Amino acid sequence: LSNNKNTPEALEVLTSKDSIALFESMDVMSEVEVGARQEVDLENYIMHLQIEGRVYNELVYGYPSIRKTRDPSQPTTNINAQITILTPNH
Repeated sequence: LSNNKNTPEALEVLTSKDSIALFESMDVMSEVEVGARQEVDLENYIMHLQIEGRVYNELVYGYPSIRKTRDPSQPTTNINAQITILTPNH
């Protein structure tokens, strides 16, 4: 077994001459079937990467943040409440 660090490298080993010879000698898959399997696995990998990228994009840019929704010249209510509580003349 090869020890690959990422999916594309691991899927590339699937179509190596040694792997294809092993699959064919054991009547598991032909060379065409191995190639088709690799193509499907690569498509699934790419699809998952695209979904992950879209989710990250939505998390970063899709939701309003406090900085975008409040007037920056005005302190937030929580800060005003803390200042009121912590002042000695309260």
